[in-house]
Amino acid sequence: MNVDEHIDKDVKEEWVIAVRCLGELLRTASHFNFSWNIVSLIVPLMNADDEKLRAVCCGAIEAVFDNDTRGSTTLQTVKLIGQFVKAKSFNVHNEVNSNWISLLFNPPPPGPQSNQL
Repeated sequence: MNVDEHIDKDVKEEWVIAVRCLGELLRTASHFNFSWNIVSLIVPLMNADDEKLRAVCCGAIEAVFDNDTRGSTTLQTVKLIGQFVKAKSFNVHNEVNSNWISLLFNPPPPGPQSNQL
């Protein structure tokens, strides 16, 4: 999404503020029923040409990865980022790929099911 072609500098700042607010809402309440709508808005903006907007979006997604206790929002976000990157033929900014580093992987709990992989 090329934000620079369509809006002027003042509107870009408003976009950054709006996305920062949505990111904060997503960070604090990633489990609420409209979180998927926010994620689907933020993920394409992670590849925006405006560096400040890109940083805010990537920071919001990293916060989701860090704060999602149930994992459902993280799973949906990972799938959406993967689909987005693939749709862009892997031609995305480095910040989009650097979000993968903030993912936390927990081993399965010990028990009889963990040996059946």
